[in-house]
Amino acid sequence: MRSSSAAFNRMERAFEKRAREAAKIEKLRQKEEMLANAATAVKNYNDLLSVLTSIHKEAIDPINWKELLQEEAPIEPVDSHNHEQKAAFLLQHYTPSFFDKLFGMVNSKKASLSQRLLQARQKDIAIFENDKQRYRKQQEEWEKMQRLAKGVLNKDPIIYKEATEVFNPFSEIRALGSELNFVFHPTYVQVDVMIQADDVIPKQVLSLTSTGKLSRKDMPISKFNELYQDYACSCLLRIGREVQALLPVDFTIVNIVCDLLNSSNGHVEPQAVVSAALFPQTLDKLNFSTLDPSDSMKNFKHAMNFSKTTGLKPVERLEAGMLIGQ
Repeated sequence: MRSSSAAFNRMERAFEKRAREAAKIEKLRQKEEMLANAATAVKNYNDLLSVLTSIHKEAIDPINWKELLQEEAPIEPVDSHNHEQKAAFLLQHYTPSFFDKLFGMVNSKKASLSQRLLQARQKDIAIFENDKQRYRKQQEEWEKMQRLAKGVLNKDPIIYKEATEVFNPFSEIRALGSELNFVFHPTYVQVDVMIQADDVIPKQVLSLTSTGKLSRKDMPISKFNELYQDYACSCLLRIGREVQALLPVDFTIVNIVCDLLNSSNGHVEPQAVVSAALFPQTLDKLNFSTLDPSDSMKNFKHAMNFSKTTGLKPVERLEAGMLIGQ
């Protein structure tokens, strides 16, 4: 009994040791997972800040509407019967071999070649149908681009609107939660960008501690306001670049709008906090990969009232009348 008890105690101690080792391994795994998740959270946070302040760095390539107008129409396909002709040639020129005759395979060989001819015809028909469908799509696309090119070159505001919908260069800004409203004129475009700071700018700062844990702290109001200003101005620049690349207008007026308290009536209502007129000749001179979005407003006629403590304040919108002829 003493021997059995000692053996049992040894087994129990071994089991407890394995359990402690397993618990230690699981705890280490959870810690590594937590550290990995913390690093991922901080990376995603930093990526978001980078995106918010660098939207202006990308834009579509300029559209050459004159070249588009000169593009030739797609060529309508013809049924070539290539596979059928090859199969028919083999059938017509089939000459039974000695073994075909010896083993009575002449009829079966002819039947096989006739079947291949039928399959070749069906294959040609399928290819021709696919070619016709592809042609119809290409023709529709060509006709649409011809109509757009003519309308844009004729400075038709209705076609301006359709062109922005077809090329959709503002999808990234919309994806970040902004609402864009356009008013198209023959020589300029006015855009209102509705941005809600609380829906876009993070309210906390994420970082890693010295031990790799995730740290969350409330973002200082000054940093929040500066981020919002840079994001607003980055959107403004991006819109100006996209409009310039897409439409042959003289300038673009962009208004950044958000819901603010109107102290005169006590109601929260949409108000412009940045208003700028972007001219192509000025945009062409800027290095968008290195400029600061907020500082770049100095290059344009604009209205912006900003402080780190109070953020962006309402401003008067720029009107096209004061810009025409500049």
